[in-house]
Amino acid sequence: MAADLQTEPRFYEDVYRTELEVWVDALVQDEHFGSCLVISETLCHPHGGGQKGDRATLRLPEPHARALGAAGGLAIADTRKADGRILHVLFEQPRAPGLAQGYTANFIRVEAPVPDAATLRNCIVPVRLVESGASRMAGVLTASP
Repeated sequence: MAADLQTEPRFYEDVYRTELEVWVDALVQDEHFGSCLVISETLCHPHGGGQKGDRATLRLPEPHARALGAAGGLAIADTRKADGRILHVLFEQPRAPGLAQGYTANFIRVEAPVPDAATLRNCIVPVRLVESGASRMAGVLTASP
């Protein structure tokens, strides 16, 4: 992949924006992440600081979608930063990889992915500890669940 292909981060400009028209620059194979798209600009935050990378859907023009076997669009499973570039990791390899670049597409960020059980556990435990500590500070004795 050419080193000059960069993705312009747009997620700082408007945090509530969920759609963006983008140019698909390249489909690349990353040794760690597999099939990845490099697009002109993005609304997805890449993985970092303990946070998972954003997920999204890339809605394709009809002829490309049919050829790639992606009628609903290409699912972006993760967003990563590698070698100074933002990579959009695809959920699966497109059926016709040669057609997965060189056109304008509608980029839609997934707002709230369904959390897995481990994520929910990690959120619930600290809340219970805070509730318990706050009750003790207020002079109320509470039983631990």
